[in-house]
Amino acid sequence: MSPDLVFYSLHVVNAIGLPSVLSGKSPNAYVKIKIDDFSVRTNVEKRSNDPVWNEEFQISIAKDLSSTLSIQAMHDGSLCHTSLGVASIRVRALAEKASASHDINLKLFKGKQERGAIVVRFKDITSTESAGAQPAEEGTDLISSAIQRAAKTTDAMKGYNGEIMDTVIAVKSSDMCGIILQYLDKLVSFGDSISQVHPYAKLAWDVLTIAHKAFKALQDRDDRIKTLLSTAIDMLGFLDEIKPLPKIRILQDTVSAMMKQIYECAVFVHTYGERSLIVRVIHDNLTSAEDDSIQRFTQEFNRLRSSFSDSTNIQTWIVVHNVENNVAQLTSTLETLKDLGERIYSLNLLIPFFKVCNLAENERRLKELPGADLKGVRFDEDHACLRGTRQQLLRDIHVWVQSSDINDPSKRILWLSGQAGSGKSSVANSIAMLFDGLNRLGACFRFKRDTAGLNSPDGLFGNLCYQLSHFNKRLRCETLNMIDAMGNIGSSSLQTQAKKLLVDTTKGAGLVGPIVVVIDALDESGSKALRKPLLLAIAAQLAQLPSSIRVIITSRDEADIRASLATCADELCIDRAERTAEDIAYYIDHRIEATKRQYSYLPRDWPPADKIQDMYRRAGSIFIWASVACNFIEGFEDDCDPVIQLNLLLDVTKPGKREAAFPLKALDELYDGILSNAYPGKTSDNFHYVAGSIVAVKNPLTSIALDQLLGLGPDLAEHPLTLPGGWLIRLSSSALIISQIRPMLSMYPTGSNGREGVIQLLHPSLFDFLTGRADERFRIDLSIQNSLLALRCFATMNRDLKLDICKITNSSILNEEVENLPQRIDSSISPALRYACRFFAEHLIEVRDPEVLLTIALDEFVSLHLLQWIEAMSLLNQVTEAEASLNILANWLKELTSQNIKIVTIVNEAITFLIAFGRVIRLSALHTYISALSFTPKWSEIYQTFSPISPPKPENTTSSHPWWNASARVLEGHTDFISHITFSPCGKKLASSSHDQTIGVWDVATGQAIGPPLARQNGSVTYVEFSPDGEKLVSLGSDGMVLLWDVDSHSVAFTYTSRPSYVWLVAFLPDGKKIASASGNKTIRLWEAGTGEAIGYALEGHTRNITDIVLSPDGTKLASASKDTTVRLWNVENGQEIGSPLEGHTDTVACVSFSPDGRQIASGSFDGSVQLWDVETGHKVGLPLKSPNNTSDWITVRRQDWVAWSPDGKMLASAPCSATITIWEADTGNEIARVATGHSSYIQSLVFSPEGKRIASISNDHVGLWNAENGEAIGSRVADAAGANSVRFSPDGKVLAVSSYKTIKLWDIGAPHGNKFTHSSPDQHVDTVVSYCDSVTFSPNGLIAVSITRGSYVMRGDDPPTDNVIRTVQLWDVETGQAIRPGVPIECSTDSSWSQAKFSPNGKKLASSADSQTVQLMDVGTGCHKSILKQHWAVQLQFTPDSGKLASLSIDDKTVRLWDAESGDAVGPVLITTDAIQSFQFSPEGDKLITITKEDTVQLWDAQTGYQIQLIVCNYFGGPKDNVFDPPLRPQVAFSPDGRSLAIESRIRYDQFETHIVILWDIKGGREIGLSSRRAYNNINDLRFSLDGKRLVCRASAPDSPKARVWNLETGEVQTLSHLDSASLADFQLSLDTLSIDDLGFLNCAGTRLLWLPLVLRGAKITSHKSVVLLGGSIGMTFIRWAAQYDLDSPEITRLGFC
Repeated sequence: MSPDLVFYSLHVVNAIGLPSVLSGKSPNAYVKIKIDDFSVRTNVEKRSNDPVWNEEFQISIAKDLSSTLSIQAMHDGSLCHTSLGVASIRVRALAEKASASHDINLKLFKGKQERGAIVVRFKDITSTESAGAQPAEEGTDLISSAIQRAAKTTDAMKGYNGEIMDTVIAVKSSDMCGIILQYLDKLVSFGDSISQVHPYAKLAWDVLTIAHKAFKALQDRDDRIKTLLSTAIDMLGFLDEIKPLPKIRILQDTVSAMMKQIYECAVFVHTYGERSLIVRVIHDNLTSAEDDSIQRFTQEFNRLRSSFSDSTNIQTWIVVHNVENNVAQLTSTLETLKDLGERIYSLNLLIPFFKVCNLAENERRLKELPGADLKGVRFDEDHACLRGTRQQLLRDIHVWVQSSDINDPSKRILWLSGQAGSGKSSVANSIAMLFDGLNRLGACFRFKRDTAGLNSPDGLFGNLCYQLSHFNKRLRCETLNMIDAMGNIGSSSLQTQAKKLLVDTTKGAGLVGPIVVVIDALDESGSKALRKPLLLAIAAQLAQLPSSIRVIITSRDEADIRASLATCADELCIDRAERTAEDIAYYIDHRIEATKRQYSYLPRDWPPADKIQDMYRRAGSIFIWASVACNFIEGFEDDCDPVIQLNLLLDVTKPGKREAAFPLKALDELYDGILSNAYPGKTSDNFHYVAGSIVAVKNPLTSIALDQLLGLGPDLAEHPLTLPGGWLIRLSSSALIISQIRPMLSMYPTGSNGREGVIQLLHPSLFDFLTGRADERFRIDLSIQNSLLALRCFATMNRDLKLDICKITNSSILNEEVENLPQRIDSSISPALRYACRFFAEHLIEVRDPEVLLTIALDEFVSLHLLQWIEAMSLLNQVTEAEASLNILANWLKELTSQNIKIVTIVNEAITFLIAFGRVIRLSALHTYISALSFTPKWSEIYQTFSPISPPKPENTTSSHPWWNASARVLEGHTDFISHITFSPCGKKLASSSHDQTIGVWDVATGQAIGPPLARQNGSVTYVEFSPDGEKLVSLGSDGMVLLWDVDSHSVAFTYTSRPSYVWLVAFLPDGKKIASASGNKTIRLWEAGTGEAIGYALEGHTRNITDIVLSPDGTKLASASKDTTVRLWNVENGQEIGSPLEGHTDTVACVSFSPDGRQIASGSFDGSVQLWDVETGHKVGLPLKSPNNTSDWITVRRQDWVAWSPDGKMLASAPCSATITIWEADTGNEIARVATGHSSYIQSLVFSPEGKRIASISNDHVGLWNAENGEAIGSRVADAAGANSVRFSPDGKVLAVSSYKTIKLWDIGAPHGNKFTHSSPDQHVDTVVSYCDSVTFSPNGLIAVSITRGSYVMRGDDPPTDNVIRTVQLWDVETGQAIRPGVPIECSTDSSWSQAKFSPNGKKLASSADSQTVQLMDVGTGCHKSILKQHWAVQLQFTPDSGKLASLSIDDKTVRLWDAESGDAVGPVLITTDAIQSFQFSPEGDKLITITKEDTVQLWDAQTGYQIQLIVCNYFGGPKDNVFDPPLRPQVAFSPDGRSLAIESRIRYDQFETHIVILWDIKGGREIGLSSRRAYNNINDLRFSLDGKRLVCRASAPDSPKARVWNLETGEVQTLSHLDSASLADFQLSLDTLSIDDLGFLNCAGTRLLWLPLVLRGAKITSHKSVVLLGGSIGMTFIRWAAQYDLDSPEITRLGFC
């Protein structure tokens, strides 16, 4: 030991009072410790101001204690790490404090500010370490002696466990690799004496042996490699000089680190040597980087050697510190070498890792990968092979990893097969551990039959990708790019996930191998049907992984797995592995010895040799038999006697002669014997209840959670639990049953205490035994058990669910904004409740004949706790799963012979509830009640059931509830008109094209976007279509560009620019290999879909633009329609026209369609007819089919869906230029039915359902669904589909998709929960069906509201469409939400959406206008009205303060006119200006009036005489006059309360700085009397005086400006306020006026989220008065009323309470 060093233990206990970070949250805290050159840090404790670490570090310090210790508290932020405070202290002072106190508080400072404290403990351990150390000289002699003894025997050339090496390498002094191998031979020969070193020495030996010749060749021609190998030999030279110290862990740590680095060095050199000369020449610019890396590698070997040498002179444990530091640096070097390999792979040297700098954000994005958050998938150290067993098998696998042919894809997967219980998973764990220790384990995934998430294939590839992204930075970058491209990856097929997430990302990362991926227990990934797609994906994709990756898969030898892996994997059968019997015997011996150590009273010669040999024989080749048997012998109770247990074991089992016929027979007998020992006679209900639950649960539970779920407790002793089937349960805990079958269970520790663990069956074979082959006494009936668990799930939820379960109380915050939500969930939602919420439906679906108790519990759950369950599922982020559970429940209820209609109705409505409001429920759990229930129809069963027992919520008067229909799932995302929609062939995806220059790809099941939109650079997207295989999309743009997209990667496969000819039609051929396009040059072209290359010549013949193209079902023919009134047929193979043009139409042929059998063509024309043609002859089939009242006045050139064939080709539906659908018999042309749809305009699209029994039609007002056989309406139309332009059935006919302006709606028309079209029947032809609200406002007292709506007439029967637009003025009673008498039509000559309505100050009169030309004056009390001001373009209306006159502003003649409010007659003068007037305003007395012009003036008028009093010029500048800007549009102007002053807004520029100011103007004196600060505002939204006229308030509209500035006119002081209090609001007669709708759809008031609004309400006109909000939109008027205490005009509404 060095006399200059002493050793201390530094224990970092906790921190006290750490400061919060800038966001106001508690820090993610850790501690950095630095002393001299030594530095170390603790782990991160998240979100705590008083974190606890309890971490201990050993440090060496100069003996004089003069060093300074620095302890720095840090915050681990998402973007950077910031210091919270630092404490520095001399070691001597710290030692003195330690002698006086156990815990030492070190205050933290940042600058001079105190920032909390760190509590540490400091202890001198020099003497302790010295006492345990042997003299260095003695250690040296021991190691040298051992080496000499090993060299004298052939054992020196043996592998571990007596394994003879296959090759003895002759070592020459010039063969450096051979010298290193000789050293490794010596280490390997020491075996268990250096157990920590041995595995890595063996691996290094293996890789060097494989690459020996390549190393020799490299060494001879590359001095750099020679130097590197020479340094490695020097490092290992200690094996010639010293003896091993078998029991000294420190030496093993050091040598183990050396072996790992030798392994990495060998891999690097091997990879370096494989690079060809030409590659080296190409990458010559990287040579210097390689030199630097090799030099650093060499330096690290030297440093390791020095550290090892020092360990013989100083205390050995200090070497760990030195070596670990060096190993950390060497690991960094190796990362550099890996990065070097990545850089060698690509010439693009500028692919750095900047994308991984934001670790928190990137981690969030990586968590989007399917299965990324699965727990328990990595290797399990406790269930790896016992050291000393399976050595040959492990070596065979390692040799395969190192030596597989990198050019043979079938050599990249190794399948380890074997029977149940043979130890496959233990081998998988050992391999994963081994390569993890070498930093070569890319990923590991263990399937588990009894664990949710791990018993299905859905999360495999996403989780593997997630692990690999943490293995390599470049791979992480590639993964993030792929996430950005794919978006909702979980909706992609498993094969696509494997290709995109594993193959494509790893190929793009340039990884240096070998990198090992382990997939364990593939047979537990689900049923054969469920795992079929997984096996196809593995076979097709994993073999395409880069040569650097090796995949090891373990599973039982099952037929489907063998068939899939036969051609793509090497097989290694564990049942045929060498030394299996010996390994099992070794394992049994090891466990017996451990038992003897545990029970010290056992004799040394126990057990007798015959009994131990008997155990060997009975175990046979089944490792799990040995494991269970040893568990049984060892026991888990204090009073267990192993001698008795062994005798019992041998009594209840028999030697296994039957293994050949049935290998698992011995295992079954073992299970039966253990159970028979615990239950000699008949088993109890208690056993089946507890053991059956452990077998049947969908996710393992701890014993505490199991007790909670099963309802066990002390009170059951007196009041037993009665269950269906007459079971009586008298258990206080499941512990007794668990202890009786404990040898067959595993308990994986969870939680911080490590004592509580989830209970699982030790092996899947036990599940097979208990549910199938077991004796009747022990057999578990899964049907009964699922029924019991379903009952207990409902009982648990009925007991524990409650309103606001996590006590959030504030409904204005989102789930993600709730402070400490995970902790709240843990404390409020028990594991048992969490399990019940997630899995009740999965148990229920297995129940075929429910008991009465189960139906009672179900009824209670549905009728009392359903919304509380939805709230809990929102908090658990399980809303999608909640919808799936409700669908399972609905289907289950449907199958019952006896149904509770109310319960069935509520469940069906709950599905609609989740579809309609799932978006807001995902965002905020409390809005399940506040928003979702508020907008649920009051007539619905779910509303009537839960409204009385829910918290106070806003009430609304909407009666139509358009969001509550067809389980309409709204797809939001486009920002402009949607031009086309189409389903993928599988029906799981929907694509949409839009004028916002994007293509959306959507998941039909969830309605969520799959990835970001596919974005074009220029122009709208007018059309999109899936390829027949669903993997590609072709899109057409308004700029004439055709793009082919890869659906999953969101990348462009090729681009075709058609200029100068515009392409407006594209279509895939049925085989998906070609694309047809039609251009503006009247030609058609064919393209290779894979390359974008043109095929042959253009198809020419049409004389005018082509309007439609379509391919025959067999893909051999193409039909085209044109403006030239013809249809032409083309041969796809040779591009020749077939026959003559098909002539007969007299106007543009708008659409053309092949019959399903390809024998006929139907063409629809603007001449109002549909013509059938025989494809073979080109002749007409029958007469033209004409619908009534066809006109051709709407002619646009775009693809029309006017003609549709039924799938069987027997019917044809048409509606060219009509609102009527005619259904024809295709063979005869006879009319089958005529459908008067009630559409208000021409039908834009009609389509048959896949089964041919339904027809869907759309116009721009609604969607109709019709019976194809008789034309009758199915259900009711969807009246909220305003602007609909495209309709499509999904391939299975269960979903109807409708695009409407910016959104897409999906109706689940095949769901079991009732009729989806819930609006008025199409037969009810009312005058107006579509109305849009243009204006809404309240009366001065807030009791009456007025709306102005516009609508269109509906066609009656076969009437042609009309362009008439009507406007209606409607008064509403705010209290009841009902209309006050029928609405009054108002004259309107334009289709403008502009309108206005103004109440008189006394509320008795109403002036309204809809087109600026006519003003309607109404008596509010009587409803009498008259039209005035005709031909006077009134753009602004305002009553005088006394309500006696109405003033109107006309921009047409630049006048302001006055009218008598009673008679409507013109009174007073006409005010005429020379400039265009923007607005006007009366003075408080009404005797004066000001006008604001578009120029730079404010004019003051005498309202009685019409004379201009003053002209105020608003130019202010500070510099040259050319810097002056015009006043802003409609500047704010305000009269003082006494009418003597004016406040006027003006905009100026001063020294190039633009700002807004306020001028105070004296009316009587005609002069400026005040000027506000120049830097007043960027913009002014409101300007007004206080009631006493002494203050002036300016409120900003710009978001970056202060909320308000108050100007004291007496003192000149200006005060900036973030908000105005109630007193100020009243003083200035202001309301908050801050109602808005945010991007998430929430109605906001003063920054508080009040209510989420359905999409149809978000474009509404909005106003409020007190606690009432009025929304006027396309569905009419909606009043939303809060309780009176919620005054929306009060600034105190900053938080909504939740009762």
